[in-house]
Amino acid sequence: MRRLRNLPRLLMAGLVLLLGIAQPTLSEVFCVDTALGLQNALSTAAVNGQDDEVWTIQGTYIGNFDYASTQANKLRVLGGYTAGCAGRVLDPANTLLDGHQTNTVLVLSAPDVAAEFLVEGLTLRHGQRTGEGGGLYAKVLGAVTVNRNRIENNMAGANSDGNGGEGGGASIS
Repeated sequence: MRRLRNLPRLLMAGLVLLLGIAQPTLSEVFCVDTALGLQNALSTAAVNGQDDEVWTIQGTYIGNFDYASTQANKLRVLGGYTAGCAGRVLDPANTLLDGHQTNTVLVLSAPDVAAEFLVEGLTLRHGQRTGEGGGLYAKVLGAVTVNRNRIENNMAGANSDGNGGEGGGASIS
């Protein structure tokens, strides 16, 4: 009889263990309002083993932003958020990523895995790259969705061997 008293405790412990193992990977959401914050969010997302969303507050972000991962996760880079990410106005004119003519504005790279990328509600401008993709360069085995963005005033030039120079605005492969 004594063993039956412990049965409910054992069943509960087993259930807790199973729930802990069976939980799906959760998404992490980053709310960013500076260029450094945007790059830090992309760097963290590249290695955290989760699907991620980067909510970018309205404003201008100067820099070259890079996500390079070996993980098959989803990444959503979304613009148009109001202060504190309290709301969103989906208009690419509200959130500008400016490459300052120094390199590609936004690089999303997971070339050996079936990751998924979504870029939405951003203006990508003033990118300049030797090769392809001055505004956006995405390389992935999975899917890339570019929705309601403005990609303007970007350049791509030929490599020293004469190859490249196409896709000044975007290169997706």
